[in-house]
Amino acid sequence: MGYLKTETQERISLSLALASWKDCLTGAVAIVYSPSKCVMARCKDGGLEYHAKEPAPYAIFEVRVFNANAEMRWLADLSIPYVGGDFEGKAVLLTESDEKGEKTHERLGTGQYLLWGTNKSREDGWTELFEHRVGSLWTPFAEDLGEKDRLAIGYVEYTRADTHGNMAVVAERLTGLVKL
Repeated sequence: MGYLKTETQERISLSLALASWKDCLTGAVAIVYSPSKCVMARCKDGGLEYHAKEPAPYAIFEVRVFNANAEMRWLADLSIPYVGGDFEGKAVLLTESDEKGEKTHERLGTGQYLLWGTNKSREDGWTELFEHRVGSLWTPFAEDLGEKDRLAIGYVEYTRADTHGNMAVVAERLTGLVKL
């Protein structure tokens, strides 16, 4: 049985957070949110790499970077003035441990979030998913996708008992892209 373990860093830029946890985010996938769009990227050398047709978004305010071993969540603190480059914000690293802690979140099970779109094209280790209603999404997925194959984001859920013994799902950790 696994238990959720967290580490937190306050008032840190996205680039510093990625660099400080780069060893456990090797080969990770990222979902990057800005005011104008949501794109995917891959974690490479302590930074984010975007598809050539999807340039880095401006004014990133939230990022989730994940692989099978860890997820890093970064959220900009919009009360701190933006002076160009990165916002500062809060970063949290989620990993799994065999050790039970004081505030334990116990692993419950796994699931998947289906991504919109079907395989339109592949290019340099990226797959373009396309759906007429939402357009294109370039994903850092290098495997071949068949005509009927779909992509999903895998996750692990964690539970915790309240003071009355009732169990509830209290956390999730994204684990990677999954071919369905």
